[in-house]
Amino acid sequence: MESRTPQKPFRSPLPPLRTPQKPLGEFRRRTKRLFFGLEVPRPLRSQLTELDPKIRNVRWVREEQIHLTLSFLGDVTPDREGELDEAVSRIQVGSFFLPVRDMGLLGGRRPNVLWVGVGNGHPHLFALYKHLQDAVVNLGFQADLRAYQPHITLARMEGVSAETLQPFVRQHANDDFGMWPVRDFVLYSSQRAPSGTTYRVEARYPLKISAGRDDLEAQNAAL
Repeated sequence: MESRTPQKPFRSPLPPLRTPQKPLGEFRRRTKRLFFGLEVPRPLRSQLTELDPKIRNVRWVREEQIHLTLSFLGDVTPDREGELDEAVSRIQVGSFFLPVRDMGLLGGRRPNVLWVGVGNGHPHLFALYKHLQDAVVNLGFQADLRAYQPHITLARMEGVSAETLQPFVRQHANDDFGMWPVRDFVLYSSQRAPSGTTYRVEARYPLKISAGRDDLEAQNAAL
């Protein structure tokens, strides 16, 4: 019977081909978590920060982070950010004033947000919101279908009952913090860190001057 020498398996001298995959971390480094908002003037931010009653488990928003949200976008790549910039740069809305007054809670018996309001808002505020929603939807971003209820978030909380907060809210429920001259809207980026979320201004978009400049300056100085 003829004997055969076992054949060694063939091994290619080249390494196996691998399909390159971009790690999720790399994708996140290339994106920014973006939203549009209105930047509250510094004197008014200081005034609102001083209201902090130092209640346990109530986390007051840092002074430099206080703003009014217009439209949240989520994670956005650089090319999409450029498309957004081009689209919203064409928005034409006049400048306006917002009253800052009243206080309330969101979340029912276990609230999660303490806010101050802007009265009934202003027609230009709602027009700006609508133009921004139209722009982001036309670019394929998801629209926020909830009714827009503009407010300024002052604090967030967990495990705090409404009863605990009600005395403080009643004390300031009818407070009037002055008039806020709104001259532009802002594109913010949001960065999360162990110490808390940080907001950075990425771009500003001026509104058309629809009130006297002297009046705007006087109101801003009064704040």
